[in-house]
Formats: sequence, C-alpha cells, structure tokens
Amino acid sequence: MDPISDSRPTSPSPASRWTRIRAALHHSLGRFPWVTACCLLTAAALCAAIEKGGSTPTTQWALRIALTSILGIPLLFAASMAQERLGPKASRIPLPLFAIPLLIPYLLTLPEKFSDTPQIVQIRWALLLAGLHFLSAIAAHLAVSEPNGFWQFNRRLFSRFFLATLYTGVLTAGLELALVSANLLFDLKLEASFFRLLILMAFAFHPIFFLAGVPADLPALEHDTEHPRGLKAFTQFALAPIVAVFTAILYAYSAKILLSHSWPRGWVALPVLLLAGVGILTFLLLHPLRSRPEEKWAAWFCRNFPPALAPLALLLLFSVRERISAYGITEERHLGVVAGSWILLWALVFALRPRTPLRWVPASLALLCLASAYGPLSAASLSVRSQQQRLLTILSKHGLLHDQHLQKADAPLQIPDTDYNNLQSILAYLGEHHGPKTLLPLLPPTPADGAPHDLKPNSWRHSYTANNTAGDLLKKLNILPKGDAGPGRPSWRQFGLSRITPLPIEGFSKLTAFKIPTPPAASPSDDSIRIEFSEDSLLITLPKQPPQKVSLKNIFESLSKDTPADNGQYTALPPERLSMDWQHQGREFRILFTELWFSHQPSGAKTATSGSLILLEK
Repeated sequence: MDPISDSRPTSPSPASRWTRIRAALHHSLGRFPWVTACCLLTAAALCAAIEKGGSTPTTQWALRIALTSILGIPLLFAASMAQERLGPKASRIPLPLFAIPLLIPYLLTLPEKFSDTPQIVQIRWALLLAGLHFLSAIAAHLAVSEPNGFWQFNRRLFSRFFLATLYTGVLTAGLELALVSANLLFDLKLEASFFRLLILMAFAFHPIFFLAGVPADLPALEHDTEHPRGLKAFTQFALAPIVAVFTAILYAYSAKILLSHSWPRGWVALPVLLLAGVGILTFLLLHPLRSRPEEKWAAWFCRNFPPALAPLALLLLFSVRERISAYGITEERHLGVVAGSWILLWALVFALRPRTPLRWVPASLALLCLASAYGPLSAASLSVRSQQQRLLTILSKHGLLHDQHLQKADAPLQIPDTDYNNLQSILAYLGEHHGPKTLLPLLPPTPADGAPHDLKPNSWRHSYTANNTAGDLLKKLNILPKGDAGPGRPSWRQFGLSRITPLPIEGFSKLTAFKIPTPPAASPSDDSIRIEFSEDSLLITLPKQPPQKVSLKNIFESLSKDTPADNGQYTALPPERLSMDWQHQGREFRILFTELWFSHQPSGAKTATSGSLILLEK
C-alpha cells in the first residue's frame, strides 16, 4: 500500500504534542489570568507556611492568605465566565477586578492565630467555598436562558474536573515515588519537598489542566445534544443502584417508625443526606435523556425519584427537630434544617413541574450557603441565640440572673446534676464554636468604681481548655452540682493522662472515644453506646440493652490516696492509674480515662462531674 494514500490516523509526533500542550497552556493562562494567579498565590502561601513552620507571624499570615485565595479561585472563575458572556464591551473594568476587593475584608477578619480560632471560622469558610462553587456553575448563564447550554457547560466542567483529578493523582503519585526513591538512595533529606510537590500539583497543575478544558464557545453549547456513553453508564450502573438501595433502606426504616410510634433519631440525617446528594446528582446527569424514547429508564427515574424523596426529606426534618427540641440549635442542626427544607422544595418542584429549568438549583444553593455563613439568620447567629437562651433559662431557674446578666451566688449553690452538666456543655460549646465573645453580653457590667469583677471568661482554644474554662466560670458563679454543698467546701480533683503516653490497646479490637457530658453538637443515637456519670459510677448503655452501672469507687480511692489535693490542679498520671476492666454478657471492655474531674466532699463522698474516656473492647 502506498504510504501516501494510507488514510489511517497516525499518532502525533512529540513535537506536535508539545505544540498542543503549549497552545492549551497559553489559552488557559490568557483566558483565566486572575484565576491562575490566585491558584499560584495559594500554592506559594502554603509552601511558605511549610517553610516557616510553627506559629510565627509569617506562618499565620501565609495561612490566612491561603484560605482567602482558595475562596478567590471559584469567585474569580465565576467573574471571568460572567465577563465572557457579557462581552468585553459590557464593562470598561474586567469583572474579576471588582471581585478581588471582596476578598480583602474576609482576609482581615481572619484571626491572627489559628490555634485560637473558634470552629465557626472553619464552618463559615466551608460554606463560602461551597456557595462560590455553586455560583461558578451559574455565572455564565445568569442573564441567558439556554437550558441545554447550561447543562452541557456544567457537564463538561464535571467531566473535566474528574479527568484533571485523575491525571493529577497519577502524576503526583509517580513523582512522589520518584522523590522517595531519590531520598532513600542519595540521602537528600527531601521530607519537606513531598508536601511542596503535593501543593504544587493540587494548586498549579490541577487548576491549569482543568481551565484548559473549559468550553469557550458558550452559545454553541445550546445546540449540542451529545451525552457521553461513559457518563450514561456511570449513572445507570453505579449511581442509580446506590439510590435504589438507600431508598429501600430508608423506607423500611420509615415503616419501622410508624409501627413503633417513635420519632426518628439524629443518625437518620446522614443516610437521607447521602441519598439526596447522590440521587439529585443522578437526576441532573440524566436530565437530557428523559425526553429520548430509547431511554425509558432515565425518564422513569426522573419522574419517580422526586416524589419518592419528599417523604424522606420530611423524615430528615423531624429527626433534626427532635434534637433541636432537646438540645437547642447548633450549626450542624441549622444546616440540617436548611438542607432538609431545600431537598423537600427540590422534590416538590420537580414532582409537580418536571420541566422546571435547572438553573435555579445551583443559584438557590449558592444563596443558601451565603445566607447560612453570614447574617441574622445564619447558622452562627441562630445557634448562639439558641444556646444563650438555654443558658439564661437554666440560670434564671436557680436565681442566678440580674437584669439578664450573670449573678454570683452569695453562698455555694447546689443545683441538680442535669442542670449543672447542661450548663457546662453549653459553656464549652459556646467557647469551642464561637469564642469567649459570646459570653460578654451576659457578664455583669463593670462597677461604677471601675474595679474589675471576677466573672471574666478566659480565651477558649480547644475542647480541653474550653471545658476547663466552663468549669472555672461555674466555680466563680459559686455553682456546685448536686451533693457538693455541705458544712465545708468540696475539693475538686482533675486527673488526666501524661502527655505523649502510649495507650495500652494490645489485645483489643475496637476503640471508641467519649466525652462526658456529651456536647450539644454530638448527641448520641439509639444505635450507639451511651456513657454518662451517675455520682460515683459510670452508667453505660449498650445498644438495645438496659443501662449498666459501673462503680468508680476503686479509681476514686486510688486517685485520692497519693495525689495532690490542690483544688482544681491538673495531675498527669500513667494509663494504668486511670483504667479499669469491665465485663458484661461475655464481652470484655477496658475503660481508660484521658481526663477526669470529680469532687471530694468533706464527708468523704466523691462525685464525678465531667471527663473524657476511651472504651476498648476485645
């Protein structure tokens, strides 16, 4: 055969490959210069934080810049896509330049030290990141009605992202293995380079590769009817079976609720959210196929899944309602209500109006994420108000409020253990999630003579110090749990594991950590082990079994015998001093306290109040 007349495609030469790569790189950098600059800034900031290490001012600034620039990536991408759709003549100043100043206030509001960061900062950052990603999905079609073009655009972004992730993962793994080999063979001391390489691949290679595949001719997408066979197979043989299994399980659980006449518990929220996420994604990926006669299964799924999801959304809302009525609002429960309400709205919209345009899905999610991050109805605002109200209700019940401010009891005040534990858990929650500023409005005003009062909360840094500060504030209020008032003041003992101590877990196959009392944000479900204090004992409730009382008298006597008696002083001990074995119906357990607070009465009685423990099971 004449080679000139051979029409078979030939593989491109290395030179042509490099030409295509260079053209794609030039195209992505020229089309998205601000997004690329933001990605490179993120990589540089994270590398600088690794280089400096510790908690130096440079490291803290580098982390603040990295968190802000990560938010800037989807924000600038959305601005760039909106600019393309509007055209270069729509604004003399490019839209990304209007978006950049929006990041500066967020950067300046981040705390100077991340070790002192309340958890609400992380929650807000995650909500902003999610909301900006939803905004980037709709930005190119905000002012244009192109239903098919909108779907094709996001389908290409979806596929390109997973392709970029696959390439980045494989290339990163290969380069990391090469670095490991070089480090071992030549003793180059490249430990820090492993993290730098990972950062560069994640924030330099991955976004540039992704941006090179963003569709450029947006109007032409409206006339594109392609639906990749691989995507169809993925939804039909992977996602759809998962949806079917989860739906069957949750409807069976709903039937159990109706037969037992018991409200759903908090754990049901997770499977409902998973089902909603996977099911709605499947619905969106199959959306164009529902009008094709040969794809009857896709039409059947899109017609029946929304009405099937609506009752499960109600199940989710009832489940969260049970937790809110018992423990008040927290960020997790607020987001559960928002997610459940949106899922119910989505199900009703597509059940009643199947031809509703898809654009409202990311638009509504973007608005909900932003509203949940900031504002009077945000997760933080509602949670703080709810927990503060619970705090005021308990304090008012015992006469510890004056003009809506905390008031110290004139004499040691004995309150029920339940109220005491609730006060401690609420104070710890407010400290961990929102910082000491949430207590400032409740503190009594400074006296007219300017003398400072002694009800000033210390800074909360993490759960350990938050619990300590909560207990310290209760002491300053002169509040004692039941059994701690008498002719003399009780002494408070605090014990915990020595730092950097190996745990004795040999021979055990299961480890579960507990915090007592349970924080409001982590209420146990009916299917989990529950542990609480009952004066000088532990009350352990195994699933589907009555509570079992485990005496702590031996541990109390051992700790009181030869340890310091200073009130509230922390005493570090080895694991064997803080552990005990327990057996129940053939099951063998070991209880190991990592932290334990108990009061020692002048009469000799001892009462456990709070602590953390690890339950080991063979």
